[in-house]
Amino acid sequence: IDGKRILDSDTPETLELHNQDKIDAQQFQDGQTYEEADYIHVQVEDQNGFSQKFKLVRTSKMQRLMNNFARLRLTGQDKIRIKNPRQGLRFYINEKEIEDDDTPASLDLHNFESISVQSTFIWS
Repeated sequence: IDGKRILDSDTPETLELHNQDKIDAQQFQDGQTYEEADYIHVQVEDQNGFSQKFKLVRTSKMQRLMNNFARLRLTGQDKIRIKNPRQGLRFYINEKEIEDDDTPASLDLHNFESISVQSTFIWS
């Protein structure tokens, strides 16, 4: 919460949580501890102006970010109708296409960089 780790001994009262407060969860690589995690923040935006901010561990695969962004941009019936939300989407950083196995570290991403998303999907 607010960039601080929640401990096993914490309670909603000790953390001063209120209804509808949000808690961020992070997944670490095997053997990695909270203190060793190296985070960056990025913004992902598609050509229609939909944007989302993400907090990433520098060693996490970009596939997860791309899948999450694709799901978040769906609305209404599209959430049910579209089986593969990433179909036709291409993610770029500095005009280089991002691959599933890339990581923020391998792409040399810096804090608050923007990732652009282009759709090549043609609706019929």
